[in-house]
Amino acid sequence: MKKNEHNEGSVLVISILITMILSILLIALSTRIIIQKRQVNYSYHRERAFALAESGIEVGLACLNEKHLSEPYPTISGAIPDMGTFIVEITGTSTAVTITSTGYSIEGGKTRASRSVEITASLTTESTVFDMAAFAKTNITTGFNAFGDITIDSYNSEGIGNPYNPASAGTEGNIGTNSISTFPKAVKIAGIVNINNIYIGEGGNTNDAIWIKGISHINKKTTLADIGGNRNPPPVLAPDTTSLPPKGSLSVFFKDEHINSNGCYDHITLIGSKDLIFDNGANFIYVKNDLSSWGAGDIIINTDTTLYIGGNLNLIGSSKIIIQNEAKLTLYLGGNITGAGKGFWNNSNDPLKLIIYGLNSCNQIALVGYTDFYGAIYAPKAQITLPGRTDMFGSFIGDKVTVLGKSGIHYDEALKNPNNFDNLPPAYNRYYVVRHWREIH
Repeated sequence: MKKNEHNEGSVLVISILITMILSILLIALSTRIIIQKRQVNYSYHRERAFALAESGIEVGLACLNEKHLSEPYPTISGAIPDMGTFIVEITGTSTAVTITSTGYSIEGGKTRASRSVEITASLTTESTVFDMAAFAKTNITTGFNAFGDITIDSYNSEGIGNPYNPASAGTEGNIGTNSISTFPKAVKIAGIVNINNIYIGEGGNTNDAIWIKGISHINKKTTLADIGGNRNPPPVLAPDTTSLPPKGSLSVFFKDEHINSNGCYDHITLIGSKDLIFDNGANFIYVKNDLSSWGAGDIIINTDTTLYIGGNLNLIGSSKIIIQNEAKLTLYLGGNITGAGKGFWNNSNDPLKLIIYGLNSCNQIALVGYTDFYGAIYAPKAQITLPGRTDMFGSFIGDKVTVLGKSGIHYDEALKNPNNFDNLPPAYNRYYVVRHWREIH
C-alpha cells in the first residue's frame, strides 16, 4: 500500500508540475499575443497619425497657394471622420516657409498616437503681380479693349534707371485676361495697335475670343495655360488705421496747407488755387471719405507717403497730384478716381514711385491728363480706363482694362522684382513647392 501511495503521490506531483508549466506557457503565450496585438494596434494608429500629418501638410500648402495667406500665419486645424485630427503651423517669410503638421489618431475619444512632419517650401518664381503690361481679371465678358493708335511694349528701368527708348523697346509688353468670351469678345482691338503677346483664359479659342480690326501687329495669341493657367488676383487689404490720431476735416482755400505728421481726416477738400503739401513726417494719411480738389489747387507729395482714401479721389479742373523727385506715393483707394484733372505728375519718371491699390469697393479708375503717367495700378475689382494723348509707363491690373486714343503702355520690367517693394499682394501665378521633407517624431 505504501508503494502505491508513493506512486500515486509522484503522479500527482508530476501532474501539478505539468499543469504549472502549461499554465506558464499559456500565460506567456497570452501575454505575447496581447503585446503583439498592442504593437499592431499602436503601429496601426501611428500609420493613421502619419497619414493625418501628411494631410495637414497638403492643406497648409493649399491654403498658401489658393488662399494667399500672409504673415502672421494662422494655425490651421482639421479632422478626418473616424481617423483623427491634425494641427498645422506655418512660419517664415512671404517667399519661403516652414510647415509643421502633427497628426493625431483618435479612437474612443482618446489620442492613440501622434506623428509630426515638417517641410520647407518656397515660391516657384521671383515675380510680382505686375508681370504684364495689362491684365483683366474678368472671365465672363470683354476683358481688354484697345481702340486707337496704340503701342504696348516694354523696357527695364532697373539699376541705373534706363529710360524708355522706342528704338530699343523690349518684347515683354504682354496683355492678358481670364475671359474666354466669344460674345462679346474677350479681347477687342481696333485701329493701329501693336502688342507682343495676348493671353486669353485657359481653354479659350483665340480665333473666336479675340476681335481685331484695322492695322494691328500681334506677335502671338495664346491662352493662360501656357503660363500656369487662369489667375485669381488676391484682394487688396486695407492698411491698419487704428493708431492714427484724429484730425477732423481739412479745407484748403485761403492759403497753401502743409501736412507734416500722420493722421486721420474725415474729409480733405481743396477749393480754388491753393495747394495741399505733404512734407516730411506725413508718412501715413487716412481720409475716411473723399479727397477732392475742385479748382486749380494741386496735391504735392514731398516725402514717402502712404495715402489711404476711404471714399473717392476727385480731381476736377486743372488740379493734379505732383510727386517730387525723391518722394514716393502709395495710394489705397476705397472708392474711385473721378475727373482726374491734369492727372498724376510723377517727376522722377519712375513707375516704382507711384503704386495705386484699389480695394474691393473700388470699381472705376479713369486716368486722363496732359502728361505721361508713370506708375502701377492694382485694382482687381475696377474698370481701368487709360484714355488721352499721353503714354503710360508701368503696369495695370484690373477687372477690365481699356486703352484709348494715341497712346501706349510701356511696361517697366522692374515692376516684376519683389525686392523693389515693401508691401505687395502675393503674385497670383506663383505657388509654393516643397523643397525639403522630414519627419520630426
